[in-house]
Amino acid sequence: MFRRLFTALPLIATLAWPSSPVAASELTIYAIPSPKAIDWSSPSSLARTTANNFLVPDLHWSGYDLGHAAVSFKCESRETVLAGLRAGPHEGNFALLMKKKIGLGILFHAYPGRVQTEAELLGDLRERARSGRMGWLRFQISPKTCARLSTYWREYLAQGLDRRYGVHLQPRRREGAGNTSFAVSFLEVAGVLTAELRSHWERTVLVNDELIGRERAPVGLTSILFTRHWSNVAQPHRRLSFYDPNLMYREIIGAWSAQFKNGSPAGITLDKDGRAPGLIIDARQVPTPAEPIWKP
Repeated sequence: MFRRLFTALPLIATLAWPSSPVAASELTIYAIPSPKAIDWSSPSSLARTTANNFLVPDLHWSGYDLGHAAVSFKCESRETVLAGLRAGPHEGNFALLMKKKIGLGILFHAYPGRVQTEAELLGDLRERARSGRMGWLRFQISPKTCARLSTYWREYLAQGLDRRYGVHLQPRRREGAGNTSFAVSFLEVAGVLTAELRSHWERTVLVNDELIGRERAPVGLTSILFTRHWSNVAQPHRRLSFYDPNLMYREIIGAWSAQFKNGSPAGITLDKDGRAPGLIIDARQVPTPAEPIWKP
């Protein structure tokens, strides 16, 4: 699969990691799946499988009931950042669904957000590495590209964008972010997010306006449980596009397995962090994007 996914990157000879004697600039994204599969085929299946994930104990005790993504980057050993986003303290999904009856408006709800502490996230990743329930991609990048990532990270925090959390939010438009859009935005800023990666990781659904609860038109959970189809373009709807951590994990694991069996193209190396498989991509020759970091 990754023979196709990285055809847009001018990859050079494979560089093993971490055997290189010179500390390289690098960018890593981590994809953690939900404990149980989430079925997005309809609103009813989404509601049932989401509830199942909240009821099934997460053996890692990290609370990533719907999956998670995080990111790290290192700039020639001068700066190392490990970051992820989570929703901060809030009134809870139960209250939103059962008391306020916002229905599928919960998919567009903005929560208070917070940056995970490095200690919290590092502990989670170590546990995932032990179990193998994680996939990762590491991009070796140029120092100039890494400096651009550092600028993006500092400005993201300075603008307080970490304090607004939602799956539908677009981080580079200064809206805030969900955990996956936040992590993937670093790949965008670095210029290594190909169209193929985006298409394999992104999920889109059309949410019927009638299922989005409002003060004068509440939507109970029963309505969602009996809705067997998403909206079509002919109905009033809201479009939701987001990076699905389960798709990200599945694609990374699938690519690792395929290349372990068939061999990797030049510029891609297979590796493992404990039992968690990952791929190392030599993207040092990818030009640093000239476009502005922030979008209008």
